[in-house]
Amino acid sequence: MSVKFGEEAIEKFDVAKTLGTMKLMEIRPVYDWEDVVDEETGEKKRLPTDEILEYDVVVFSSANQLRTTVTVPVEAKGVEIDLDKNYRKPVTFSGLTARVWQSREVTVDRNGNRQVSFTSGVKFRATDFSLAGTNTQLKQNQGDQK
Repeated sequence: MSVKFGEEAIEKFDVAKTLGTMKLMEIRPVYDWEDVVDEETGEKKRLPTDEILEYDVVVFSSANQLRTTVTVPVEAKGVEIDLDKNYRKPVTFSGLTARVWQSREVTVDRNGNRQVSFTSGVKFRATDFSLAGTNTQLKQNQGDQK
């Protein structure tokens, strides 16, 4: 299987038309993995480490009526949001970019025929996120207007 990303990230797009209102569903850490050899069997295993590489923020998009994942770095302040109190509350992302990707997988069926499956999608990344309408968001909007 091979995955090919678009050459450049799309930085300017209509977020309202593409994603609509985004409501917070889940914040999942993405851990680094390491190869470990089992001393008893000698098998190699991949185990997660304690190091977090980034966070996947799962939001519900009103534009396409689907759960959408936006990846943010570890430094993002939005990951400190209390999910229990703010579940399904609207969020906004700063520095939101999109990158188109395509995956190709070649399989062989029982009769020996090759089948090629193509899958494509969009990977969203952001520098940070916050609850919509919070004081920090209002200050950022006022700063943008000056």
